[in-house]
Amino acid sequence: MMIRRVEQIRTPGTRRRAGKSLALLGAAAALTLAGALVEAPAASADSSLCNPGCSGAADFKSLGEKLVVHDYDSDGKGVIAFLYNDYLSYTCKNTKGYDAPPVTCDYEFKEGSAVSYQVCNLVDGVAVNCSGWRDDKA
Repeated sequence: MMIRRVEQIRTPGTRRRAGKSLALLGAAAALTLAGALVEAPAASADSSLCNPGCSGAADFKSLGEKLVVHDYDSDGKGVIAFLYNDYLSYTCKNTKGYDAPPVTCDYEFKEGSAVSYQVCNLVDGVAVNCSGWRDDKA
């Protein structure tokens, strides 16, 4: 069995192109690193979460620190969201039903502080069918 060795012929033109490619790659890496070091404003994150089956949902709006609670099922159950910030707990309930607009609860938290929330159905004052926890920033 004969093995052939293939050699790449480098001409002055290919050497220059290789140098330009490395320079472009280095510039792209520097721009990527610079972009990673720039931090977004604290109040730029919004998130949403629904419970299993999505009969209830909550949206956290970082700008203005608002929690909006939706009832998406005409099952007679209310929807409640639990929110934690700086070791304090808050609740936001929507007991108006499926046909009513969502309920908005307005808070004042320190900008950039950590927020965790979850959403559940509310049956006879008891939270059931809860989502997991979602983390966000105020």
